This record gives sequence, structure tokens and C-alpha cells, in this order.
Amino acid sequence: MLIAMAQSDDGFAITKFVKTDKSEYVYGELITVFGNVGTPANNETLKIFLSHVSGESNHVAEKVPISENGSFSYSFFLSRGDREGAYSIGAEYNQALVGDTRVFYSLSDSARTFHFINMHYAFNGTDYAIQGRTSEGIDPTGLSISEYGVGLGMKADRDGVFELALPKTVIDGITLVEISVEDYTISYPFHIVSSNETNTVIKFIVPRETGSINISGSHMVPEFGLSRSVLIIATGIVGVIGVSMAINHVSRKLNN
Repeated sequence: MLIAMAQSDDGFAITKFVKTDKSEYVYGELITVFGNVGTPANNETLKIFLSHVSGESNHVAEKVPISENGSFSYSFFLSRGDREGAYSIGAEYNQALVGDTRVFYSLSDSARTFHFINMHYAFNGTDYAIQGRTSEGIDPTGLSISEYGVGLGMKADRDGVFELALPKTVIDGITLVEISVEDYTISYPFHIVSSNETNTVIKFIVPRETGSINISGSHMVPEFGLSRSVLIIATGIVGVIGVSMAINHVSRKLNN
């Protein structure tokens, strides 16, 4: 978010800024952007633009009215057909950028079809299992664990979400989820769905064409520091029909 200071005609400072009422939105929620152009304005308008980081799903609102003290507010909805993920929302006044900010948009889980996953990583004779569920079109292709975090290779044919049950014997104190899409990497917000003595279940958006995901924590299993190589064992995609008892156990945890 860009914030600047300007002077009004009477000498009082006016803060120039653009903000939204929240940083994350789900389909059906009203998005409100507001701010100030940094100078008094009489019967003038500005342009508000919304752009997905991929360059798709762009929207522009022309001639948004500005109040006499320079403030403005505009509300809108994103549709089911708009891209999920990170958006930049900004405002232009007199062909100059007032400011911009970033928001994240996703569909509700009721609009998705999920399948369950079971991934394994073998290290020093120990098998580490990471289980969870992904929405349709989001498929992990490999798993690596190192002192740098948990890494996932991905094939994402559409926007969706990922829920992972991460064992605390592998990673704890999760601090960061970084998603790489083609030529850019973005830190995405994540939500802790549940946490107990053995697992932390997290959930986050996965944009279409995501190639890899890295999850960092404040604590990694010390043994992983002995190896910096990436070792991909296997990724098992388990369908909703014929789910094994182990995956059913995880799915109950994910849904609690």
C-alpha cells in the first residue's frame, strides 16, 4: 500500500492513500476500496483499477466520485468466473497513481470438488507422510523436505485451494507459504485450520499454473539439515471413492 502526504490550500496535511476494508475475500463478499487523493477536489472523479497478478481478470471503474475533502469509496463484487489469487487494486487521479494495495480472492469450498492426497518422503530409513486434500485440478507432483522447509512440485490446471496436514515431527511453527507461478513468486496468506500435538493443518489458495510451493517454519527436524538435496519419492492421489482408512482419518481431521 502506498501512502503519501500532501498539503491542502489551507495548509493542513492530507494523507494520500488507497486501502480496502479487508485483505482477503471469498466469492459473494463485497469488496470496498477507499482512500484520499491527497488534495481537495470539487465535483471531480478518479479511476479505480483491479488487476490479477497474472495480468488476467482486469476490471476498471471510471468516474468514481471524489468528495470535497478528497476522499472516495467504491464497492464491487468479483464473479465466479474471475481468477482466484492475488489482485492489485489501485486508483488514478489526474492521470497519476494515488496508490495501490493487494488483496486475495477465492471461491467458497461449497463450490469445489475435493480429492485426497497421500505423499511420502523417506530419509535415513524413516518414512514421513504428509496428507491432505486439494480442489479439482490441483495436483502435487513431488515432495521434498530440507532444513529450508517443505517443498511441493505442483501441476495446477485451474485456480483452487490446498489443505495439508503437516506433521510436527517434520515442521512446526509455520511462518510462510511461498507460491511460484511461472516467472514470479508471491508470499500467500495461509490459515491454520486446526493444530494438535501431532499435526498442523493449513489451508491456502493455489493459482492456476503454480509450479512449486515452499512452506517454511520456525522449527524443522534437525536431521534434515544433514542433506541439502531434494528427494522426491512419490505422490499418491487418492480419489474420493475408495479412500483408504488412513486418508479417511485425515479427512475427518481436516473437516473438524
